[in-house]
Order: sequence, then C-alpha cells, then structure tokens
Amino acid sequence: ARIGAIFSISAHFSPEEKGPIKISVVANPSHLEAVDPVVQGKTRAEQFYRNDTRGDKVMSILLHGDAAFSGQGIVYETFDISGLPAYTCHGSIHFIVNNQIGFTTDPRFSRSSPYCTDVAKVVNAPIFHVNADDPEAVMHVCTVASQWRNKFKKDVVIDLVCYRRHGHNEQDEPSFTQPLMYQKIAKALPVMDKYAQKLINAGVVNQEYVQAEMDHYVEIMETAYSNSQKEMFVRNRDWLDSPWKTFFPCDVDLKLKPTGVSVEVLQHIGNIFSAVPK
Repeated sequence: ARIGAIFSISAHFSPEEKGPIKISVVANPSHLEAVDPVVQGKTRAEQFYRNDTRGDKVMSILLHGDAAFSGQGIVYETFDISGLPAYTCHGSIHFIVNNQIGFTTDPRFSRSSPYCTDVAKVVNAPIFHVNADDPEAVMHVCTVASQWRNKFKKDVVIDLVCYRRHGHNEQDEPSFTQPLMYQKIAKALPVMDKYAQKLINAGVVNQEYVQAEMDHYVEIMETAYSNSQKEMFVRNRDWLDSPWKTFFPCDVDLKLKPTGVSVEVLQHIGNIFSAVPK
C-alpha cells in the first residue's frame, strides 16, 4: 500500500485540559516511510520547547502501509532509536493500513515473517490486529493503545486489517493479479454501508439520518474540490511550522503552472506505447 502522508500529531491530551488539539501534518516525500524519523524528531523538539520531559503534552502518530512497514529499512531504524535518551519522543502510536497487498504483490511474496508488524517486536511493542470492517472494535483498540502509550510512554502498533476495493491506481486491474481475493471483495458490502445498516437495525439511527450525513460529507468534498480549482499559487507558509518567524523566509509564493497536454499528444503517446516494436 502507498500512503501519501504520514502524520505528526501535536496534542494536549491530558485529561485535565479541555482546550483545542493542535494537529501538525509533516510533509512526506514520495519515498515510503522516509518521514518517520522526521515526525519523531519534530515531536521531540516540540516536547523540548514545552519542557515536556515525559511526553504528556505532545505525541506522534505514524500512518503506514503494510508492505512498506515490513519492507522499508527505515522503519526498523526508527524503532531502533525510539528508546534512546537523546532521541526518544516517549512513544508513538503506529497505524498500519493493512490492505494485504503491496501494489500487486501478495504478502507471501514480499516478506518472510507471518505478519507485516513483526518488525515492531524489536522493541517489544504491543501489536493489536483488528478487523477494520468493525468500527467499534477499531475504536476500542485505539482507546487501549492510547492508554498504553500514555501510561508506559512506549511505542504501540495498531494493525488495521482491511482490503483495497480498487486497484493501486487507475491503470491497475487487481482482478488480474489477485482474482480470487477480488471476487470476494466485489461481493462484500463497504464498511460504511455495513455499519450504517447495523445502526439502523439497532434503532440508533434511521435511513434518512444516514443519507443526510452522507450527502453532507459529499457536499464538503465537492466544495473543497471546487475551491482547489481556484488556487493559483502554492502558499509555502501553509507548510511552515516553526516558532521562529524568520527562520524560513518565503516571501514569494510558487505559481501553479498548467501541466496538461493536448488530446493529440496523449493519443500519439498511447499509440506508440501500445505498438509492437519493429
């Protein structure tokens, strides 16, 4: 699985505090898992400047993919330094979106260990495997994991066992590479529909409420997409999160240049790409 961003969460999560939670998203390069130590380093810096010597005010949450978690060496390296006095951020919560496939590769062909989470055993981190089709079970596991981290200040791993309904990208047809798996996925109800029906059957909500919430969510996404079309510049300041205002001077925003090409060019590339070499 390819995850486009890995998150650093700076949170005031003490039960005595009722104020807002600050969420800071660290810019992640395309290379998988490269940002892991950056997130923990930023968390450590935030803790230092808040005199948070036990990680009671600031913590980090890392979002991974299953294939990358077991396949990228930087994951082990990050675990390896996570408990060192000079580097520790007093425990991270690791979420693994485990769709049981890496692009087109089955787990049995991508790792030697039974579970993608086995790398976390190097620090004896508790590992929770949970069915992502059961939202209430996921919430329970998240609660237990956060309690563990807050109590012992150690890493903890949540393995969200799920599936990818569509291909890795628009050109990937997973029924070619995993035909049996995707026959079952095609017959499975999406988790949203399954859980909504459970709540309706239990009398918690009705169909009208569910539909209204779904319509509202679609409206939020449509509005955000529409607004994104109006952006003409990349605002560098959106990605700057430093206490020193002049540390990263960025007085000039980057203009968004058009990247599209004509239909004729695309057709030409398609014809050449699909032609038998002579």
